[in-house]
Amino acid sequence: MDLVYVYGLELPNTAANSGAVLGLCDALADLGHRVTLAHAGEAAAEADIRRDYDLDPAVRLRTVRIRAGFRHYPGMALEALREAPGAVLITRMPIVAAVAAMAGRPAILEMHQRFETARRWPFWRWGLVTVPRRRLAVAALTPALVEDARRDPFARRFPMEVIPSGAPDYGGPQARPQPDVDVGYLGSFKPGKGIELVAALAAARPSVRFVVFGDPSANPDAAAELAALGNVELAGHVPRAGVAAALARFRIGLAPYGRAGFGGAPGTPFVSSDSLSSLKLVEYMSSGRAIISSAIPSVAAMVEDGASALLCDPERLPDWLAALDRLLADPGLVDRMAAAGRARFLADYTFRIRAERFATLAASLRP
Repeated sequence: MDLVYVYGLELPNTAANSGAVLGLCDALADLGHRVTLAHAGEAAAEADIRRDYDLDPAVRLRTVRIRAGFRHYPGMALEALREAPGAVLITRMPIVAAVAAMAGRPAILEMHQRFETARRWPFWRWGLVTVPRRRLAVAALTPALVEDARRDPFARRFPMEVIPSGAPDYGGPQARPQPDVDVGYLGSFKPGKGIELVAALAAARPSVRFVVFGDPSANPDAAAELAALGNVELAGHVPRAGVAAALARFRIGLAPYGRAGFGGAPGTPFVSSDSLSSLKLVEYMSSGRAIISSAIPSVAAMVEDGASALLCDPERLPDWLAALDRLLADPGLVDRMAAAGRARFLADYTFRIRAERFATLAASLRP
């Protein structure tokens, strides 16, 4: 099957979602499909992209131009379709999926956010009345996003399936060297992702070593607070090819999401917590890390409290300190939790499982 994934950012970049997108493309190619990744921007050095993301040579790379204003999304869709005639289009951008379907091509919307966060969606959604039911499908990260899509009278007649986040198989702790740090965080410094809570934990436990991976420029104040602590190593942004080595650095992974969600800064949409299918959790589970995370419904749907993770009130630092102390005092619990998380990953969250679900959905579509 021919598949073209349309990605709205330039490559390479520091966004976590780029690793998820290229990982899906990799897995689809491994299944034997012919995959083209059409990404925004000017022509980039292909060798740099393949190195940074450890991209399968079978995945074709193409750039699509960024157009200003109203033509941006339809322009990307039509240009990508010209690059891969006859392919099923997959994208995270609702307008790109809608335009492709209106142009007569089968498309899958990989839905990560509510429709209301897509600029100009109220205009483009009207075109869905011209689209046959089996030409467009929605692959939503969470059941809450499916419910949201089904409330839209223009979108609800199309097939919808929940396909959560996935990650590469990092092989678990047996495949990696012994960690040299007690606690780690791998993710974003952006508001709502919990980096401030990581700093508070480290400040309250000066004898415990922490390593923090992420782009500090997204939150200079929090980065400065962490840098001032003698027990914290700020390790910077990690490209996808370096994620396995970063995860191997620590035993206990932190995922301190805010109760309501994250984002909302100028120019970025707010992502509600019920839209979250945490890539961070899946990566921790893949590599066999014990997990302490926020007790929010979308996280509780991915892990079992007390078995594959310890879940805490995101607004109560004492709960996090108690969970951390419990794990540090009981290496056997750390090992059991790591094993339970890895078993859950292998059952539900590998990139191969995710790619198989996308391929099945794509095969059900018709021009």
